[in-house]
Amino acid sequence: MHPKWHAFLTDRTATIEANGVTHFGDPATELAAVEQETIICDLSHRGLLHIAGEDAAEFLQGQLTNDVEQLLENNSHLSAYCDHKGRILALFRMWRSGDSFHLELPQELVEATIKRLTMFLLRSQATIEDHSSEAVRLGVAGAQAKTLLEVHYSLPDKENRYVEKGPVRVTRLPGEEQRYEIHAPVDTAIELWRSLADNTHPVGRGVWTLLDIRSVTPEVYPLTRELFTPQMLNLEVIDGVSFNKGCYTGQEVVARTQFLGKIKRRTYAAKLDCDTPPEPGTELTGTQATAGQAAGRIVTACPSPGGGCEVLAMVQTSARDNETLRLGGVDGPMLEFSDPPYSLEQIRPGSQ
Repeated sequence: MHPKWHAFLTDRTATIEANGVTHFGDPATELAAVEQETIICDLSHRGLLHIAGEDAAEFLQGQLTNDVEQLLENNSHLSAYCDHKGRILALFRMWRSGDSFHLELPQELVEATIKRLTMFLLRSQATIEDHSSEAVRLGVAGAQAKTLLEVHYSLPDKENRYVEKGPVRVTRLPGEEQRYEIHAPVDTAIELWRSLADNTHPVGRGVWTLLDIRSVTPEVYPLTRELFTPQMLNLEVIDGVSFNKGCYTGQEVVARTQFLGKIKRRTYAAKLDCDTPPEPGTELTGTQATAGQAAGRIVTACPSPGGGCEVLAMVQTSARDNETLRLGGVDGPMLEFSDPPYSLEQIRPGSQ
């Protein structure tokens, strides 16, 4: 986090841990604000990689699940970085600017991801740098988000699109809420935060996670590295995988999963009657479970304004449809699922 931004947030009663704001003094009120108010959130818990150079596009094309060559300069998309077994090591939201690419991911995965990507650079004319402290990242969401922001910037008209004005980038994120992510130099971010202060409620990172859960936008953390394939997290139906590009690490496994049968595991939003959000990767148990076999795992979780927790859970589709699924063992709290806000219809060859 930029030192000047850190000082600015601290002056506004922010509690900052692990490069991100956990709350502004009253977590319960901040959580409740998401239901009726427009919120503003520091996103410093999201790290930012910068990959640049004449070979940057070619290099990333051979590493990531999505088609880097088709990433337009006014669009962002999700893309996964997999191992040779097709298991996700990191999940990014990506933007392109000429020969440069910005890859956003949890701050906790930045160091490990740079180290692994660098191993495969070889003779490629490209550089990989941590730009997490170069620009401020903040989010604005709620009924008045569009009205408040369009006073300052032109706004993208579709999800995943962005608009740039000088060094400022505004991206519209998926979800039923009006939700925008802003990247800006620290002084610009401070000025924007001050201008929005009277009409927004500052919140910690957990509230932003809640909006990701409600939009069924998955995430990968250190505890869940190498646990999920792209299809388990619905990535191929939310523009996170291309089946028309060339080879990349894990491509054979991802393609085989897609085209040799029905996808058997998916990610859904659910509610849990529990006081403490479960850790990512926590196992779920079904009523027909056999010893040593989990029916699914928690992808991400956070407290719910109405009590209990809201989670994203990767589960066997047959178990979700035909069994009662519980957190941990057979006596754990039961998951109450909702349908995702997008179709899970399986993509077939040539349909992209």
